[in-house]
Amino acid sequence: MDTLKHHLLSFGKTELNTVTVTVFLSLLSLVALTINNNPLIFAGALILSAFFIWQTPVAGLLAALLTTMIFGEHFSLLPLQIGEDIYKIYALDFVLAITFVCWLLQQKPGTIKLKVFLKERKDFWLLVFFGFLVFNLGRSIIWGSDRTLAIATFKNYSYLLLYFLTVFLIESREQLVRLLKIFIWGGILLIGFVVYGLVSGYGLWSEATAGLRYLSGLHAYYLTFSIIILLVLMAYRQYLFGFLKTLFIFLVQVAGVVGGMFRHLWLGVLTAGTNLLIWLDFKRQNDLLKIVLIAFGVLAIVVLAALWGAGVWGSDYNFLQEKWFQAVLGRGVTLSQTGALAESAAGWRLATWQIALEKFLDNPLIGIGFGQKFFFEYRGFVDLVDIRNIHNDFASLLVQLGLMGFLPFLLFNWYQVRDLIKLLKSKDNDEIPRLKAATDVARDKLLVKPLALMFSGFYLVALFGVFFAIYLMFNGTSIFFWTVMGAITALVKNEK
Repeated sequence: MDTLKHHLLSFGKTELNTVTVTVFLSLLSLVALTINNNPLIFAGALILSAFFIWQTPVAGLLAALLTTMIFGEHFSLLPLQIGEDIYKIYALDFVLAITFVCWLLQQKPGTIKLKVFLKERKDFWLLVFFGFLVFNLGRSIIWGSDRTLAIATFKNYSYLLLYFLTVFLIESREQLVRLLKIFIWGGILLIGFVVYGLVSGYGLWSEATAGLRYLSGLHAYYLTFSIIILLVLMAYRQYLFGFLKTLFIFLVQVAGVVGGMFRHLWLGVLTAGTNLLIWLDFKRQNDLLKIVLIAFGVLAIVVLAALWGAGVWGSDYNFLQEKWFQAVLGRGVTLSQTGALAESAAGWRLATWQIALEKFLDNPLIGIGFGQKFFFEYRGFVDLVDIRNIHNDFASLLVQLGLMGFLPFLLFNWYQVRDLIKLLKSKDNDEIPRLKAATDVARDKLLVKPLALMFSGFYLVALFGVFFAIYLMFNGTSIFFWTVMGAITALVKNEK
């Protein structure tokens, strides 16, 4: 673990190229956000980025993730625009394509063995799943569905190809740690958005989602990566920035996720934390629980003192006026409401899922295809809903692809879970900090369990998102899902 901490704080050529590409992409996003989407600046940023991606191709993937963590849909959905014409090929797509081409051109002849993917069962089933996506695209176009919508649906699901790119690029545990480094430092940058939301009373770019949000949904999701990493490190008593600073960062990030008001993220993080406790030995369980209890005890004292001070001297800050607490408690209560009392968003989901079940039963074998919409009435309002946007990716895939298309996706996930459990069963070692004379290979072997704990946590949070939202349908979340899936496979292959 001391080796992991060292790697997370190290800075080399790959990190430098990642930061450089992120700067170019961030400037592109800022210009498009504040001035206009200029095609010359668009092309210039990508050309300059390509120069540094060529030096270290993995920097392209890492920079794409980091820029998305900061700007969310303002980068991931930034399209190519020439004059008045807007093409739904995004800056993110160009960066990923450049990354793949740079990696491919640097491979020696014969080193890429595609047969390997057919031998690995989960890779095979993912390729079968992609084949069904292609099949459904073709039949949806032929049978007269909304062609534009069908093509867009296929494109969004096709971000699964990022899984294979991740497996190609991440060939060592050092590369895996670089991915974790992006999640950690990206989470630290997002603290600025958390503070802004707590002070102003609304999260920056949170207006896209109805209701009071102190942090946008995407930023709240991205923070869960850092929270899980810090939890694992604290369980092993490894504090990246010292005990107090690490606890402060952890608590602010937790406040951000809570303030985002996204209940599936709350449940996801709680489940990831429970999973962590299950797989830790008794001593580390106690250590982690003590640290978390101390952290939240200190936070409670600080908050109460701040509220008391605000009452004495007066304050205009939203957080100190108890609005944050009232909003969080009100949102939390909705988790227990059912039936007619169910909160509108939850009720809407249940109503659309019921309609989706009826659509599935119309054609359970091969599904209804892409580009389909349906009318339904909810609480007196008639709404036209795209079948892919029913806030349950599992259900929407099942309805669109049928059992034949959905089963390969399910099998892929089953094999992922199986491999993760094998890694989580790896023997832990209490003597990690003392192994000063151990070889690099021996020391890296001891990182398997902590890394598996982190990636299993990422996976659990993503599963809640897939079940209660559209994490596979929106590129700002799907790229993280498929990157994590690829990283898990890379970790398994590295262990073998």
